[in-house]
Amino acid sequence: MGDNSSAASYTKKYVEGEILIAGWGIVAKGLGFINTVITLSSLTVYQYGVFQLLLSGYGFVSGLTGAGVSFAGIDAARAMGEGKEARAKRIFLQLHGVRFIFSLVAAAVFYFGTPLVLFKYDAALLEYFRILAFLFVSDAIIAFAKKLMEYRLDFGTFASRSSIQKGIQCGILVYFLLFASVGIREILISIVISSYASIFFLLGGVVRLYQPWRHVAIERGPIFWRLLRAHGKWFIAGQFLGLLTDRIQPWLIKIFINTEAVAIYSIADMMVGIIRKLFPTSTLSSIISLKARDRAMARRVLTYGTKYFVMLMFFVGCVALVFASMIIRMFFVDYEASLPYFYALLVTLPMSALTVIPILYVNALRKQKFVFFADTLKTILRIPSLLVFLPLFGLWGMVIDKLLMMGIMLVIYLNYISRMKNEIPIIWNRFFSFGHEDMQFLRIVSGHLRSVFTQKFSYFFK
Repeated sequence: MGDNSSAASYTKKYVEGEILIAGWGIVAKGLGFINTVITLSSLTVYQYGVFQLLLSGYGFVSGLTGAGVSFAGIDAARAMGEGKEARAKRIFLQLHGVRFIFSLVAAAVFYFGTPLVLFKYDAALLEYFRILAFLFVSDAIIAFAKKLMEYRLDFGTFASRSSIQKGIQCGILVYFLLFASVGIREILISIVISSYASIFFLLGGVVRLYQPWRHVAIERGPIFWRLLRAHGKWFIAGQFLGLLTDRIQPWLIKIFINTEAVAIYSIADMMVGIIRKLFPTSTLSSIISLKARDRAMARRVLTYGTKYFVMLMFFVGCVALVFASMIIRMFFVDYEASLPYFYALLVTLPMSALTVIPILYVNALRKQKFVFFADTLKTILRIPSLLVFLPLFGLWGMVIDKLLMMGIMLVIYLNYISRMKNEIPIIWNRFFSFGHEDMQFLRIVSGHLRSVFTQKFSYFFK
C-alpha cells in the first residue's frame, strides 16, 4: 500500500509539473515562433548561418562552465530524498558557487579578450562575442534558480520564465523592426536583455523555496570535490566530449560546405529538437533522483513510461511529417531545402524515446563511468565519421552520421540496461501487450491530468 501511495503521489507531482510546463510551453513556443519568424525574415541565409556559428561557440563555453551541474545536482537531489538536507545544501551551494566563478571568468574572456584577436577577425564578429559575454552570468543565475525549483518540485514558477523571456525578447525585436532594423547584433541584444529581465520574475520563488534551508546547518567539508573525484570526473569528461562533438558540427559544415549550409541544416535539426522537447520529461529527472531506489516505482516508470513515450513520439513524428512542409513554405520559404533532412531526422524521435528514461536512471544510480566510456566511444567514432561523410555526401553526411551514431548508442545502452535488470527493472515483454497494469497506469495519469488541468488551468478559459 505504501509503495502504491508513494508512486501515486509522485505520479501526481510528475503529471502536475508536466502540465504546468506544457501549458507555459505552449505560450513560449508561440512567442518563440514569432521571434523565429522575425529572425529568419530579417537575416539572409548566410547571416543566419553566422548566427548559428556564434551560438555554437557560446554554447560550448557555457556548457563547460556548467559541467558539474548535472552530476552534483543528482547527488544533491538524492541527499534530499534520503533526508540529508545539510549535505544537499552543501553540494548545491558549492556547485553553483563554482559555476558562478567560472561564468565570470568566461564572461571576462569573451568581453576583454576580443581585442587580442582583432587582427584576425572582423570587428563586427568580435562585437557579437562581447554582447554574448553578458549571457554567462545570467545563465548561471537562472541555473541556480532552476535547480532549486527542481529540488522542491516547484515546476510552475520556473516554467513561466521561458515564456516571460520570449515575450520580452519579442517586444524588443518588434521595437527594432518598427523603429530601426533587425540584424545579428539586435537579435543578440534582445536575447541578453530578455534573459536578465526574466530573472526578476524568479526572485520571489527562489527566496520562498530557499526558506527550508535557512536554518539548516551546512555539512562541513568539500563534498563537491569528493564527489568530483569519486564519479563526477567521468561525468564531466563525458560531458566535455559530448559538447565537443555537438558544437563542432556547425563549424565542420562551414569548413566542408559553406555558411549557408549551416543555416539549412540548423533549421532541420531545430525543428526535430522542438518536437523532441515535447517529451514530457522535464520533471522526471528530479523525481527519479529523489526516488532512484524505489524499485516498484522504477518498474512502472521505466516500463510504461518508456512504452508510451515511444508511441507518443511516433505519433507526433507522423503529424510533423504531414504539416512541416506547409509551415516551412508558408513562413520560411528560403529554408525549403531543409525539408528532406528534417524528414530523415524524424527517425531519431522514437529512437530517443526508447532510452530517455533508462538513461535518467543510469545517471541517478551514478553509473557515470559507463556514460563516460559510451560518450568517449561516440566521440572516437563521430569525428572520423563526420570527416568522411561530410566531404562525400554534403549535408546528407550529417544525417547519415546522426542516424548511425544514434543506432550504435541505442544498441550499447539497451545492452547495458538489460544487464542492470536488478537495478533498472524494465519488463520488456510488456511493450507489445496491453493489460491490467496499462489500464491502471493510464487511469492514474488521465485522472491526474483532469485534476491538475481543472485546478491549474481553468482560469485560462474564464
